[in-house]
Parts: sequence; structure tokens; C-alpha cells
Amino acid sequence: MFFLKVLIFTLLFYFILNFSQIKQGRLFQKRSLILPFSLGIALTLVDSVLRVAFYYSFLLFLLISGFSYWLLSFFARGFEKRRKGRE
Repeated sequence: MFFLKVLIFTLLFYFILNFSQIKQGRLFQKRSLILPFSLGIALTLVDSVLRVAFYYSFLLFLLISGFSYWLLSFFARGFEKRRKGRE
């Protein structure tokens, strides 16, 4: 999957950055592949890191929200017992 993403991003950057050369009929020169390949690798790495960061942040959100719900319900039960004791 990693290599497929690199290939797709490299082709995408190649066509974006070398559009004028492609229109002139000059395809795939050695020097014209260096920048798109490096940008493709960089974008793939950033995409992977952000995806992992999103999953960890979502998991952290679920844990914190569950703990907050439990804590608030614990305090609500305690206040309910105190209120019933005063009546």
C-alpha cells in the first residue's frame, strides 16, 4: 500500500510540475522525476503520520469522554444521595 501511494503521488506531482514539457512532447526525463518522487514520498509519510495521529487522538477523545461521563455520573449520584438525606 505504501509503494502504491508513493507511485500515485509521484505521478500526480509529475503531471502537475511537468505539464508544459508534456505538452511539448518531452516525456520522462531523468531530472524531471527527482522532485516529484521526493514530494510523493514526503506526502505519503505525512499522510501516514497524520492518519495515525488522528486514530490516536480519536481513541484519546473516547477515553477522556468516557471517563468524564463516569465521573459526572458518580458525582450526580453522590449529590442525589445527599439531597434525599436532607429531605
